[in-house]
Amino acid sequence: MELITALIAAVATIIAAIIGYYARKKNKVIYNKLRYHSAHEKLETYKEYIKYEMSADKPGKEGLVKDFLLNMIDIYQDTLEELAQEIDENSFTDEELLQLNYKKLHQSIDKRSTYFYSENYTHEEKIALEILVKKYQNKQSKRIEHFKETMERIVYSHYYKEQTVMQSLIFENYVGEFAHIFAWFDDVIDDINGEFSQLKFRGDIISK
Repeated sequence: MELITALIAAVATIIAAIIGYYARKKNKVIYNKLRYHSAHEKLETYKEYIKYEMSADKPGKEGLVKDFLLNMIDIYQDTLEELAQEIDENSFTDEELLQLNYKKLHQSIDKRSTYFYSENYTHEEKIALEILVKKYQNKQSKRIEHFKETMERIVYSHYYKEQTVMQSLIFENYVGEFAHIFAWFDDVIDDINGEFSQLKFRGDIISK
């Protein structure tokens, strides 16, 4: 599975690079500002999907998972907006661009792992979200490493030089990662049980 994931990522990078190369060669591409990138709109669409399409066998469990996913999207939306602004307004070397992406990614990971440590959540809700975050991190840690490797392949590709094009492709990979996350949660949401025994989220039992 890891090999297949890596191959898919590599092929996607190469295809995007080839398309970019021939489009530039024909002088038919006008690179828009990253703040107008479709990834921003796609993340909003994902939020609507979470709110109205995702469901679980227990209201507490559904509320728990939706809270985590919606907050995670909010965090990454801020990240993409910050990246768009910085890259639209500045020029970076390849190494600087890569390090900027690494920095923003790790900041986002830290935020989505700790956002619930606030007065907005009860002690019991914090415990439940801690359990869910650890479960999620154990599942996704390898994908995060693959994602960082994909960033590196994009930035150091020899097919194009424009930093806007590189970042645009990285944004598309963010969108793809979220699609994978939602598919995984859809598959396992009803199986999230024992770890949350008798805990409540927003007043509803998560599992028994």
